Amino acid sequence: MKKLIVILLLLCVSFTLHAKDFILTEKMINEIKIIDGLYEKYNTIKAKFIQKDNLGNRGEGWFIISKPGKARIEYSNIPVRFIANKGALLYQDTSLKQKTFLPIHSSPFAYLLEDKTSFLNAHIKIMNYVSYSTHVEITMVSKNNPEIGSLTLYLTSEKAEIIKWNVVDAKGIVTEVFLLEPTFSVNGVKNQSIFNTQKIKNVQFANL
Repeated sequence: MKKLIVILLLLCVSFTLHAKDFILTEKMINEIKIIDGLYEKYNTIKAKFIQKDNLGNRGEGWFIISKPGKARIEYSNIPVRFIANKGALLYQDTSLKQKTFLPIHSSPFAYLLEDKTSFLNAHIKIMNYVSYSTHVEITMVSKNNPEIGSLTLYLTSEKAEIIKWNVVDAKGIVTEVFLLEPTFSVNGVKNQSIFNTQKIKNVQFANL
């Protein structure tokens, strides 16, 4: 389980992939711009999730994203939470009350929190893009930190709603995160106090 948490921390900090450069065609670039525009419309995203890796580790919980820049991830089977706010990511072991802060501005994860989104920005490098009739798959890495792994997002073609994401670390360990009961809304989160990293309140998914 500790390995599972380390992988999520790496997701939130930075990724890379040792591979040849992927060449985007003009058609791909145009499709990606459309996906950007669709995803940009959402202000709030929330979902339950199941997380597993190829070593047999498993996690579950919920998350909420409030653009720009805020997110909260709560696990139900382990004493761990993450809160993103003001360009930093809080990792907390709730059993020990320990806090660790990490920067997220240059990571692929930061894309999900941006108000004006673009897969073609200066911080992200696209390593693969595949378009199907129902969804697209975009594999990305951070340009600034070439040593850790990759993030692949699976989004619906019609609305750019996230279906799941995969993380591959430098050792080839694959972690899949499947979204359950996701909602994508143009309305903001009224209770912004749930993203406070100093005075942390307990929150239930049903009350979000």
